[in-house]
Amino acid sequence: SDTLSYYLGASLLYQGKTEAAKAPLRAVSEFEDSRFQQRADWLLVMAALKEKNLEEAGTLVEQILNTPGHEFLDKAQSLQQRLND
Repeated sequence: SDTLSYYLGASLLYQGKTEAAKAPLRAVSEFEDSRFQQRADWLLVMAALKEKNLEEAGTLVEQILNTPGHEFLDKAQSLQQRLND
């Protein structure tokens, strides 16, 4: 389920198991009707930053910025400014 996948991905990320966290978070991010979709989007940005993959982080931030009403829109705008500095 998307709920289990979200919490699995989040817990792996918080344990520092970034690579393992990405697959379940991606699955949730692609699940259109998930109430965790936008949270998973943001955690994927955090995973990319932990891996120091600024290009991937920037791409993921752009996706958030292109989603009207995204829960993490403000944070994504702020992060985009820092990535562009």
